Amino acid sequence: EALADLWKYTWPGMEEANWSTQLACLDQVLDDDALVADVRMAWGWLSRACHHHHYELDPSAAELDRWIRQTEPFVAAMASTS
Repeated sequence: EALADLWKYTWPGMEEANWSTQLACLDQVLDDDALVADVRMAWGWLSRACHHHHYELDPSAAELDRWIRQTEPFVAAMASTS
Protein backbone atom coordinates (compact mmCIF):
# COMPACT_ATOMS: atom_id res chain seq x y z
CA GLU A 1 0.00 0.00 0.00
CA ALA A 2 2.81 2.41 0.85
CA LEU A 3 4.41 1.86 -2.54
CA ALA A 4 1.09 2.36 -4.34
CA ASP A 5 0.52 5.56 -2.36
CA LEU A 6 3.97 6.83 -3.28
CA TRP A 7 3.27 6.39 -6.99
CA LYS A 8 -0.21 7.87 -6.72
CA TYR A 9 1.26 11.14 -5.43
CA THR A 10 4.55 11.27 -7.32
CA TRP A 11 4.22 9.29 -10.55
CA PRO A 12 0.58 8.40 -11.30
CA GLY A 13 0.22 5.22 -13.31
CA MET A 14 3.44 3.67 -12.05
CA GLU A 15 1.45 1.58 -9.57
CA GLU A 16 0.24 -0.41 -12.59
CA ALA A 17 3.80 -1.43 -13.50
CA ASN A 18 5.22 -4.73 -12.28
CA TRP A 19 7.03 -4.82 -8.94
CA SER A 20 10.48 -5.06 -10.49
CA THR A 21 9.91 -1.87 -12.47
CA GLN A 22 8.49 -0.07 -9.45
CA LEU A 23 11.48 -1.01 -7.32
CA ALA A 24 13.91 -0.07 -10.09
CA CYS A 25 12.35 3.39 -10.32
CA LEU A 26 12.13 3.99 -6.59
CA ASP A 27 15.36 6.00 -6.45
CA GLN A 28 13.88 8.42 -9.01
CA VAL A 29 11.42 9.73 -6.41
CA LEU A 30 13.17 9.14 -3.09
CA ASP A 31 16.32 11.00 -2.06
CA ASP A 32 17.31 8.46 0.59
CA ASP A 33 19.62 5.86 -0.98
CA ALA A 34 19.76 3.78 2.20
CA LEU A 35 15.97 3.67 2.42
CA VAL A 36 15.68 2.64 -1.23
CA ALA A 37 18.28 -0.10 -0.72
CA ASP A 38 16.48 -1.37 2.40
CA VAL A 39 13.13 -1.50 0.62
CA ARG A 40 14.60 -3.35 -2.35
CA MET A 41 16.44 -5.83 -0.15
CA ALA A 42 13.44 -6.46 2.10
CA TRP A 43 11.19 -6.91 -0.92
CA GLY A 44 13.60 -9.43 -2.40
CA TRP A 45 13.87 -11.49 0.78
CA LEU A 46 10.14 -11.38 1.54
CA SER A 47 9.30 -12.27 -2.05
CA ARG A 48 11.71 -15.19 -1.89
CA ALA A 49 10.11 -16.36 1.36
CA CYS A 50 6.67 -16.24 -0.27
CA HIS A 51 7.88 -18.24 -3.28
CA HIS A 52 9.51 -20.92 -1.20
CA HIS A 53 10.96 -24.06 -2.79
CA HIS A 54 10.76 -27.41 -1.04
CA TYR A 55 14.53 -27.84 -1.14
CA GLU A 56 15.21 -24.59 0.73
CA LEU A 57 15.10 -24.02 4.46
CA ASP A 58 12.24 -21.90 5.72
CA PRO A 59 13.26 -18.44 6.88
CA SER A 60 13.45 -18.15 10.62
CA ALA A 61 11.02 -16.02 12.61
CA ALA A 62 13.90 -13.65 13.36
CA GLU A 63 14.68 -13.25 9.65
CA LEU A 64 11.04 -12.57 8.77
CA ASP A 65 10.78 -10.07 11.61
CA ARG A 66 13.96 -8.28 10.48
CA TRP A 67 12.76 -8.05 6.87
CA ILE A 68 9.38 -6.73 7.90
CA ARG A 69 10.95 -4.19 10.27
CA GLN A 70 13.18 -3.09 7.39
CA THR A 71 10.09 -1.80 5.58
CA GLU A 72 8.80 0.22 8.54
CA PRO A 73 10.82 3.41 7.84
CA PHE A 74 9.49 3.45 4.27
CA VAL A 75 5.90 2.91 5.40
CA ALA A 76 6.28 5.64 8.03
CA ALA A 77 7.75 8.04 5.47
CA MET A 78 4.85 7.41 3.12
CA ALA A 79 2.30 7.85 5.92
CA SER A 80 3.78 11.22 6.83
CA THR A 81 3.51 12.50 3.25
CA SER A 82 -0.16 11.63 2.71
